[in-house]
Amino acid sequence: MSSALDRESGRLDRVASITGHAGLALTVLGALALLLSALGSRWDWWDFRTGFTILRVTLFGGLLVIVVVLAGFVLALLVRTGRLFLVSFVSLGLLVAVGWAPVTHLRAAGRVPPINVSPALANAVYSGTKSFMLSLSMTLQTKLAKGRHHRAGEAA
Repeated sequence: MSSALDRESGRLDRVASITGHAGLALTVLGALALLLSALGSRWDWWDFRTGFTILRVTLFGGLLVIVVVLAGFVLALLVRTGRLFLVSFVSLGLLVAVGWAPVTHLRAAGRVPPINVSPALANAVYSGTKSFMLSLSMTLQTKLAKGRHHRAGEAA
């Protein structure tokens, strides 16, 4: 009888350990995905829309990770392993810390009306900026050329 209890206890220990460490690993992967969603857009690895999609999917995946971490937390309490309890507690803390900023920003973004920029407006802004930069460049070239001619006249 004690042999059966020892087997069950050993099995529960393994399940608790796997669950706790899986929660920590998934938390770290989620943190990396959130970080890369922003940096990938910034470094032009992908479009900003892809970055927001990665952000959204990672946050929804984080909800599932919370379930895994809480299960590891409960199993650590059942098994009474201090180290596993600490791993689950750290995972939960990381989840809150990593998810706080994106969730706060998404909630704030949900309170304001969306920005809808039509392609025609975007093209007008782009072409206006382009023509401004061209005229600025030509003005600077003209002033530089006049400055050279003026200095050449003084030297003669």
